[in-house]
Amino acid sequence: MAAGAARAAGLLPGRALPEDAGRSARPGYLAQRGRTPGPADAEQASKGTHSFRQSLKDGRVWLLAAILFSYIIGILGIGVWLPQILKSHHLTTLQIGWISAVPYIIASGAMLIWARVLAGKRRYILHLALTCGTGAAGFLFSVMFNELLPALIGLTVALIGL
Repeated sequence: MAAGAARAAGLLPGRALPEDAGRSARPGYLAQRGRTPGPADAEQASKGTHSFRQSLKDGRVWLLAAILFSYIIGILGIGVWLPQILKSHHLTTLQIGWISAVPYIIASGAMLIWARVLAGKRRYILHLALTCGTGAAGFLFSVMFNELLPALIGLTVALIGL
């Protein structure tokens, strides 16, 4: 019924959802239709009740929260501190605007290349660890120098990792 309503509203093409899209969630429906259940069906069948307390005990939740926290701190840190670093080198407001765009432009290109490499290799956990390490190394490199160019290079490397 939901598939028909979506088609009628023109939100989905007619062949995007099968007529029985809403019914396949019922237990035993796929077996009655002669279809083999897939991974999504097994996941749907295995869903039980989970509590917030159980999720707090799961180490994977804490790992993902730490990764997200680090990412947010990194993005906000660069967004806030890059103009301050540039201002400390006695640049005009116009120069600060143009120079602060350069690390983002270079990092965008590098991230696209990295994504292409990742799509070919499909080693997601390794690449997640590499990006986190690259970001951390870039931040460390940027604070080791007082000169403008090494600091910008370090922040550009950090942005590539973020």
